[in-house]
Amino acid sequence: MSETSKLINGLKSELKTRGLTYKDLAQRLNLSEPSVKRLFAEESFTLERFAKACEVVGTSIHSILKTSDGRDDGGLAHLSLEQEEMLASDPDYFGVFHRLLHGYKMSYVQNRMQLSDAQFTRVLVALDKIGVIDLGPGNVVKFKTPRLIRWDNDGPLMKTYGEKVRQVYFKDPFLGPATYCRFLTGPLSDRVAIIAEDRLRKVCREIEDMWEWDMRSKPKDPRRHHGILVACKPWDW
Repeated sequence: MSETSKLINGLKSELKTRGLTYKDLAQRLNLSEPSVKRLFAEESFTLERFAKACEVVGTSIHSILKTSDGRDDGGLAHLSLEQEEMLASDPDYFGVFHRLLHGYKMSYVQNRMQLSDAQFTRVLVALDKIGVIDLGPGNVVKFKTPRLIRWDNDGPLMKTYGEKVRQVYFKDPFLGPATYCRFLTGPLSDRVAIIAEDRLRKVCREIEDMWEWDMRSKPKDPRRHHGILVACKPWDW
């Protein structure tokens, strides 16, 4: 069963659990019943429509993703300390793993990293050795980790690359489509600050759900790598 099928079946299960029919869902989405049936049969939900369907049913993409994966911690995967230490020890290790993990083709990654065939194979063997990929004949790679990983803020990778990444991130101007940056500063009571933090955490979970949906599906539009920064702390200048 494909990943998309798992998600569609998860939504079907939610309908059944709540005693809802395709007709009920169609009415809540302002669609015809045949249109809703076609969305399920052809597995042609867009992210926006799938999220709306979850909302009107009374569930969320996050809940369905967690159920379909059998996850019970409500979060993304973490690598072990040893795996992070190895990736942080050599820029080639992390660069290759990070790009392959996000769906870039082997040839693109090798050219982007400016690695010879021997160097590229050396990196793949090292990644196989620490258990993040399974390297087969002809350098065929299968991931042994989920495609979405949460890096520990105090882990080796963030300590090694975090500050450099932040500097590069803010160096480029925030211009063009799908681009937004707004910095807010002002007084907040502790009570309101806690509420703001909770809202930001929810936004992050929603974006993670979008990423996971997009990685599982096969969108018609090409993917471009995005960097999203969410931050909040007591601060003055």
